[in-house]
Amino acid sequence: MAASSGSLREADLRPYQTHIMFRSQAQFTPREVGRLLQDLPSIVDQGIRDEALKCKVIQQSPPRKLNGEIVAWLVYRRELPVTWAKGPATPRDVEHHLAVIMVRGRLITLVATDKSLGTRLLRGGTSGTAWSNLDRISHDKLESALVHGTARTLWLSGIHRSVATKPDSKVLIGSDVEASLDALGDQTYQYTSTRCEGPAGVFVGSSVGITPRLGKVWLGPSSDWELLVTNTQKLLEVVDSSHRMKETPYPILARAKDSLRDVRDAFDIGFTAPEYLYEDDPQLVERLEGLLQRATWSVKPEKGPACIVILQLADRTYQLRIELGAVKDAIIHTVTPLGEAISGDLEAVVELLRRADVLRIFYDSLHTYSNGQVFEVRTRPVAFPLRACDFAGFDITLEKPERRGLPGESDLQRIGESGDRSLFTWVWKRYQRGWLWCDDGSGEIADFIHLDSKRSILSLIHVKAANSALPTRGISVSAYEVVCAQALKNLRYTERADLERPLKEKLKSEGRIVRGWRDGKELPLRSDRLWTAIAAVRYSNLIRRVVVLQPHVRTSALPANLDADTREVRRARLLHTLLYGVKADLDRYGVEFDVLAAT
Repeated sequence: MAASSGSLREADLRPYQTHIMFRSQAQFTPREVGRLLQDLPSIVDQGIRDEALKCKVIQQSPPRKLNGEIVAWLVYRRELPVTWAKGPATPRDVEHHLAVIMVRGRLITLVATDKSLGTRLLRGGTSGTAWSNLDRISHDKLESALVHGTARTLWLSGIHRSVATKPDSKVLIGSDVEASLDALGDQTYQYTSTRCEGPAGVFVGSSVGITPRLGKVWLGPSSDWELLVTNTQKLLEVVDSSHRMKETPYPILARAKDSLRDVRDAFDIGFTAPEYLYEDDPQLVERLEGLLQRATWSVKPEKGPACIVILQLADRTYQLRIELGAVKDAIIHTVTPLGEAISGDLEAVVELLRRADVLRIFYDSLHTYSNGQVFEVRTRPVAFPLRACDFAGFDITLEKPERRGLPGESDLQRIGESGDRSLFTWVWKRYQRGWLWCDDGSGEIADFIHLDSKRSILSLIHVKAANSALPTRGISVSAYEVVCAQALKNLRYTERADLERPLKEKLKSEGRIVRGWRDGKELPLRSDRLWTAIAAVRYSNLIRRVVVLQPHVRTSALPANLDADTREVRRARLLHTLLYGVKADLDRYGVEFDVLAAT
């Protein structure tokens, strides 16, 4: 291209090689590529009414053939009000951006220095333009073509519910991060992006970055126009000629399913961590954080993957129906407000919930809807050894003793009282030998602390009532998630040095009802003899143990054949996986793990 006076020379263009890839239903012609180039400014300007803020095209190169491909580009200027001021005198930042289009057959890739343009194209903000007729390149195609060799970085997003003891998302960096994946702990994560070696001998550069579900590829900085053209042509060629992979990348991690057939019984919704979205859309992060601070919700399942969200927002209650459907090779969801007219607050919430990159739905069928995909938690057929206990004469749905005449109000003074049927009294009866202290209340270390001084075993006991006492009750994984998260959160107290200060403070507290026993005989209130007994055990001889008491599961009802593909088997495998994951964390601290269930 001949450069006019004062214009950029093509040889001087060297953008960072971030590609967004699409596929057309038919072969591209230069004329069609010209329409795509022409529509880019209108996509940048969507939602902007002030003419002074709309982008201005400074220079462009119309479509032309280049070694078998079609290439075109443009440079534009845009002004943006600064975020740190408002009003008519607000200063404006001036930005200049480059967009390069290259086409091979039915494949097209766009390299854009303006992140807002890339975000609009990825999120479908192309209505009324030639870009709306294009499909994002399939994730299978990108994986098959590019996810090869050693992985140096993995971006992981959790499909589990948000808990304090497990990150919602994480980034792994190393010389071979696939080798560092935890077969138990990481199977509730999907990979959103990877940086790996890529196909051998194809690109000029050290690695390839891929975000398959967004059709996004990044190849690093380009030193000159020739490198950009060469790598782009090779990218189009290798993606166009790729075939489905025989082996799934990172098989430990969760994988998306194409069918909604087994997805049912929604029980909760969640949201993508705001920090994960900041680079693409800072304003979205602000809205999402505002929602999380102001709203509470519950979920009622409907038929299949559908559910009703009961939303409490600004002292008002709303209901929203969320439905999932399969379209081509994608899963989409719809959000429909029910009942009264939509308020401004609710409209903003609905707009957020309609974004596939924001909403997550959790199902009791062991599925999670996340980022426009449905995942089934990967589990392994290895049974965790639950200890069967006899709860005859006790109410497994009653955690603490109740005050006489006041059902629902606990009374710790009744622990061990004749006729009390609570699990706390069951613990008191089972752990008669040695020292026992009840630590129920805010900031608790555990529900009970027990020391068997003869065997030098220090146990932190966490108690949770069963969801049901019916003999036909099924397996509830969520019942164990809660109590196991509490156990992991307080794991540090198994270290004697970390236990001393909070234990002594609680024993001295005037306003706290603390009860302690030695060999079943009650100690005086606020007696410090428990700590004295713990301190008397040689640390090298001390065996530390975390005990989880949750009698919802009946060991006699657990399926023996974990290879069968039934609902109860899938739930049992998920429970075993959860418990093995907790055990792996405890093993790293040298702490034993004992899970007490019903017979």
